[in-house]
Amino acid sequence: MILDGTLSPTSKVLHVVLLAVPDDTDIRDRAPALVGVGSSADLDPYLAELVDAGLIKTGIHMGEEFVTVHGAPA
Repeated sequence: MILDGTLSPTSKVLHVVLLAVPDDTDIRDRAPALVGVGSSADLDPYLAELVDAGLIKTGIHMGEEFVTVHGAPA
């Protein structure tokens, strides 16, 4: 995944962050600073890039946003 030339550098960093943080971490709160973007809304294009690559799945469950992270494309 890190060597995938189709992913932006920020998406690669975000994927590594998502793999490293505990499951109960609020990514909208913590990830922007770790990834180097200004706000949680700025994560959206990078999350979409990772969804398109099959590296994560996002959704809403019981009113809460979730992200399922895959180590390799699913």
